[in-house]
Amino acid sequence: MLTLFGRERLGSWEVVGCEPLVRREIRGVLPTGWPFEASDRFTNTVDGTRVDVDIRWQMPWGVVGRALAILARPLLAWQMRGNGRRAEAVLGGPVSD
Repeated sequence: MLTLFGRERLGSWEVVGCEPLVRREIRGVLPTGWPFEASDRFTNTVDGTRVDVDIRWQMPWGVVGRALAILARPLLAWQMRGNGRRAEAVLGGPVSD
């Protein structure tokens, strides 16, 4: 979720590919309105499960879009940390960033 000009914006996504307990492929739209594709890879560790996330999106507007991408990366990292904290609360175990 992203709050922009006092309004909450939600993205949408769907799983387009999956290998249970190994990986999933996702496609959707970020809260900013930009389309994206992502993949999550799950690896068993001594402490639980490691999740590696790869997100790809194309910024519109050429040079302006590339400049916005620099600002979008920290926002996305902040969102992912929040997702990790919420997962930790639900799952009842430690989740690292």
